[in-house]
Amino acid sequence: MNDTTTTIDTTRGFPGLSAKQSGRIALLVTIGIILLGLVPGLGRWAWCFDMLASFRLQIALASMAWTICLFVMRRKLAFVSAVFTLMFVVFAFQLWLQRGDKIDSDAPHFRVVGYNVWARNTDQDDVLRFLRESDPDVAVCCEVRGDMARRFALELKDVFPHQALAPRETVEGIVILSKHPIRSKDVTELPGGSLIVNVDIMVNGECVHVLGVHPFSPVSVPRWKIRNEQLESAAAIARTMPGPAIVIGDFNTPPWSHFFGKFERESSFRDTQRGIGFSRTWPRGKSLLQIPIDHAFVSEHWLVKTRKAGRATSSDHLPLVIDLVRK
Repeated sequence: MNDTTTTIDTTRGFPGLSAKQSGRIALLVTIGIILLGLVPGLGRWAWCFDMLASFRLQIALASMAWTICLFVMRRKLAFVSAVFTLMFVVFAFQLWLQRGDKIDSDAPHFRVVGYNVWARNTDQDDVLRFLRESDPDVAVCCEVRGDMARRFALELKDVFPHQALAPRETVEGIVILSKHPIRSKDVTELPGGSLIVNVDIMVNGECVHVLGVHPFSPVSVPRWKIRNEQLESAAAIARTMPGPAIVIGDFNTPPWSHFFGKFERESSFRDTQRGIGFSRTWPRGKSLLQIPIDHAFVSEHWLVKTRKAGRATSSDHLPLVIDLVRK
């Protein structure tokens, strides 16, 4: 009499495929997702890897969904996938894990808005409505053309009597609107034509420096290199600003990019997302693809009370609304 041992395979496969074929597909997909999650760390050396850093959130969610599928299929590979998924989730949400500022909810604040109004915007009335609704102390608007700047000057003068206008007929125009007196304005044109607008604003007898930036969108290798140079130039200017200061605008850079962290280190400014988390601002209306590329950095003189994306407007960006408290 012979004893036979029967091994029961409890794994599940894909419909219409054998267990062996399903196993190969599961392995290939797992390896692919792991690589997608790891290669953004090489973004300092290659444009394509830095572009993938824009989608760390989407990669983390995809890895999470795939890990669940592996567990449903009872694949041992699921445990490996789970480890990497946890790593990718930490990468994506690390800003939430950091300590934020403790501020009384009734503390008086200084509101700043960063708003890419979109050069091709055909509903300028909605832009004006939002700026009135949000009621900021200072608004930094990017991609402002001449016709939009004229409307700011004529129709928002009652709300923002002080304005620093640097419009362009391309996407480089920047306008800074202020409720408070603007003491000085300096416009710097960076390599490639991008602008930096630096204004000194008098707030309760104190000079507050506001730097409006809009580096290139890195849609190609040459533009990626120029954007990185423009971020370096912006950091160098920010580093020279004494006293309370704010850098805000459309950075065209996600918070997971090497060059984002490099800007923060070289400028010595603090990212306002820390302890609060990111706000996905572009492209409006495409939630699966939305990424956070509009940012604000502050000097050591500020605490961050709130930070959020504003309502959807006629622009392709969501505006960024930040309430700061002077230390």
